[in-house]
Amino acid sequence: MGTPEIVEDQERRGFTKNAREEVRIERRPYEGYDLIHCRVWERGTDGTWRPTPKGLSLSPNLWEAIVPEIMELVTEALDGSGAAGDGSK
Repeated sequence: MGTPEIVEDQERRGFTKNAREEVRIERRPYEGYDLIHCRVWERGTDGTWRPTPKGLSLSPNLWEAIVPEIMELVTEALDGSGAAGDGSK
């Protein structure tokens, strides 16, 4: 799998997932809460980008807690240590 194309401009940040999807990361309020959204967007047949239900929206404090856990899993995966789903660390 190749390195994804990173997208970063004033309107969005993220990366290309495949030919018709990209992952966008945004900070914006939702119902009065400051949230960071990581969501898959899909290009419709008309060329318009639309958000899908695939994603995660969390407060900055929760992202701060989960990112180190994600990075640990990424490191394990890249090092080849611990098989996925076997419960090993």
